[in-house]
Amino acid sequence: MSVVAKSLLGLSGFFLLSAIAFLAFYGASGQYVDENGWLVEEFWALGLGVFSSLLAAAFGLIFALKIVRERRRKRLSDL
Repeated sequence: MSVVAKSLLGLSGFFLLSAIAFLAFYGASGQYVDENGWLVEEFWALGLGVFSSLLAAAFGLIFALKIVRERRRKRLSDL
């Protein structure tokens, strides 16, 4: 596996773990309505969790395409 592929896999894993952490924090933090009637929640964690999961999916897809491309090139060079 090339250095670029390893970097893509590492980035995908990092963003996947951070997405899980952000979404778990959002779920565990709870929500409540204060005395003025305002909803208090950790909405930033939900946004970052979704964004991190999208980045993880994008880097994972690029990694998969890179691996398929490398295998095709190797198979064609063996012929």
